[in-house]
Amino acid sequence: MKNISKIILGIVVLFALFFAFTLIAENKSLDAFAQGYSDFKNQQYDTSIYSYVPIVDGHSETGEENYFTYLARAVDTKQSNNFRKVNAEQALAAYDSMNREAIDIFSERIGKLDSAASQLVEAANTIDKHEHRATAVEVAKQARQIQQNYRDLLLKYVERFNLQTKLLGELVNNGGDIFALGNTLKDGGTKIPKIGEDIESLMEETEKVSQKMDDLYSSLKGRTGIKDYPNKFTGNK
Repeated sequence: MKNISKIILGIVVLFALFFAFTLIAENKSLDAFAQGYSDFKNQQYDTSIYSYVPIVDGHSETGEENYFTYLARAVDTKQSNNFRKVNAEQALAAYDSMNREAIDIFSERIGKLDSAASQLVEAANTIDKHEHRATAVEVAKQARQIQQNYRDLLLKYVERFNLQTKLLGELVNNGGDIFALGNTLKDGGTKIPKIGEDIESLMEETEKVSQKMDDLYSSLKGRTGIKDYPNKFTGNK
């Protein structure tokens, strides 16, 4: 009888230890996911800031000329050919000195966001408990969508700049005669407004996906009690 009691006690102890180790492993994986989420949010914050840099010239706040003011003057049909040519040259110079670099920096930030999203996906899949893992995977899915949206936004920026700088280059080459541009002017006039709409749509979609991701994470946090690591979004509210 005593031996049976010892055996039962041993089994109970083993189950208790197994449960304890399982709980520790689960908490560790949840904590790693929480840290990964915080890192992604930090990268997202920086990427969101740089997403505006290619289209907002630093001089615009002081009222100084910039790529966009030169561009507007270069296509002003009420001005002389020489006026348009000079402003087209200045627009191209402004693009090379700032906007091109801003595009490169934005691209680098997206690369870092991509790495953070990949790490979040990996952390989500290490969570043992099915219902917790399912929510974490969905959070990571939204994070990946945010990264892809920023990549698509970058491509739209590049596409629009390419159309604009092609037009500007032709204006310089033909002495500012905008009426001689023909297909280039027509092509830009058709595509550029549509690209602008796509850019606005991507920005709006990214905000919605980000909110969905945050809501899913809050749900997971409420069910598991995982540590809430600070990030640049929560630190700037």
